Formats: sequence, C-alpha cells, structure tokens
Amino acid sequence: MIQRNTSGVYYKDGAFLPEQDGPAAGLPAPETAREGTMAWSILSSHNSSGSRDRLAIRFDAMASHDITYVGIIQTARASGMTEFPLPYVLTNCHNSLCAVGGTINEDDHVFGLSAAKKYGGEFVPAHQAGIHSYMRERYAAGPVAVTLRKRVPFGAGLGGGSSDATAVVLAMNELFGLGLPEPELVACAAALGSDTAFFVRNSPQRCTGRGERMEPFPLDLAGRTLVLAKPAACVSTREAYAGVCPAVPAVPLGDRLLRPLDTWQAEVKNDFEPSVFAVHPVVRTVKERLLEAGARFASMSGSGSAVYGIFDAAPDPASLRMPGGTELFLSAL
Repeated sequence: MIQRNTSGVYYKDGAFLPEQDGPAAGLPAPETAREGTMAWSILSSHNSSGSRDRLAIRFDAMASHDITYVGIIQTARASGMTEFPLPYVLTNCHNSLCAVGGTINEDDHVFGLSAAKKYGGEFVPAHQAGIHSYMRERYAAGPVAVTLRKRVPFGAGLGGGSSDATAVVLAMNELFGLGLPEPELVACAAALGSDTAFFVRNSPQRCTGRGERMEPFPLDLAGRTLVLAKPAACVSTREAYAGVCPAVPAVPLGDRLLRPLDTWQAEVKNDFEPSVFAVHPVVRTVKERLLEAGARFASMSGSGSAVYGIFDAAPDPASLRMPGGTELFLSAL
C-alpha cells in the first residue's frame, strides 16, 4: 500500500512519523534534524550561495554517460566554453551497448573521446559499473586541508618534498578508507614526481626508470649508526643535474652494494659529488670529517647537500668537528 505524505516525516524504529508528531516523540525539530542528515552535510559543504534556502552547488567532479554528456557538451560549447572547469569523466553506458547489439556506438565513442581531448576531460571505456568504480577510486576523497611541518631539511638531496607528497597520498587512502592496493598507491605517487613512489614502501628498494620501478633490495645494516650531516649550503635539483655527467658503470650499483661494507668507499660513488663539491666545498669538508671520525662509508645523499656516514657505533658529535651551521642527525639502524 502506498501512503502519500504532504509534509515532512521522521523515520524511527521502522516506522514513519508525521513532521508535527516528531517533537512529542522526543525527536529534534525539523530544522535541527535536517542538519543532521548525510544529504545536508554534502549539500552545505558544496553550497556557494551562503543561503540555506537558495542553494548554488559547486561540484568537485562530474561523470556522465553518453546520453547525458552529448547535451552537456553541446550546451557548454555553445556558451563559449574552452575547457572543463572541473574534473569531468565521460563514458559510454550500457544503453548504447544494448541498442547496437553489444557493440559500442562508434559515433558516441568518437564524440566522447574527442571531447575529452579537446576540453580536458577523461574518457573511460564503457560500462556504467566501470565509471562508478573509476569515480569512487579517483574522486571519492573530498577536499582536505594539509598542514605541513617541515622536519626533513630542504635542498639536501633527502627526498623531503617527495616524501611529503607521498605521505599525503597514503594519508588520503587511509583517511577516506579508499583501500587502494599498493600498485595503485605507487602509480598515484609516481604521478607526482620522479622519486615519490619509493616512499610508498618502508624498506630498501632498487629503483630504475625515473624512480617509479622498484624491486626489494637485500640491504642489511642492522646494528650500525647512521649520521646525517646537513651543512648550511643548499643545492637545488636543477643545479645538481646541470653539472652531472651520467655514465653506465662497468659493475651495476646493486652488485657493488652486495659486497662487504669496507669496499663501498672505493667502489660506490655518487656522480653528483664532483660538480657539487666544486661549487660548495663545505659539502666535501663534511664528508671528509665523517670519514676522519671513523665512518665505514660516507657519501653525499642524492643531489646534496646532505652527507651521511655509516658508523659501527654512535660517535660523539663533538668529535665530528663539523663546519659552522651544520645540522647533525643520528639514527640507529
């Protein structure tokens, strides 16, 4: 039986209550109850009018199947639109597939793909279930405000910016319960930079390509101490790469790192060091001081200017005799 209500209703204990009976049943006033609904929280957070009675909804992203996006794009084009002002995903839906006997309507496919290329949208191959999954995985996370407390020194070759970016990716996955598998997280991180993917995993990795292709590396330095020294000088990534001359080594780095630690100083080299040392002699001095203090191995980190040393035991910081302005960090491995 269908019952029609001309006013608002409450739903409590499996039954509907007319709006006027709500307060007597201990329920909040309609205005208060409305503000506690999921729909209200979504609409109010996207309302740009400032009025609760005249909503002006701002969308985070949009998705349309062919029957809808044809009209939207034609209208937008007629209005003079040159690009989509928000992420817009287009696809062919199952209606098109059914209408043409299980094949994609070629006209719709070409129209959607060309529109995505021209106006900046994303074209997803058909089936509606596919676009639902795509939108959930790519756009389910709403706007967030990120406060960054910078603890990793910048201009140091330590991947500070890259690790910050990847930390946000991992936090979003956890915060919004996206449940993205590691390959997806790696792909998301890799889209942000060249060495960002490394920070998805908390273990030694051998990275190739531009840093996005990784494989676990059996490096074990347990029981030793890592001393990281960051001189006052900073090295920009552009500066470092402008001075390096890459070359293919006779013995791959991975093979050399599998040899005893005592062989590393002679065999494991950082190709950025010569050009950086020439411009910033203090970086060379920091490396020399670490070796003089007993480091089994010392090297500039990445493109610099930080230098690290591997010690058998934690050294006395005073014995390192570092140049003025040098920051020291010690960590047990």
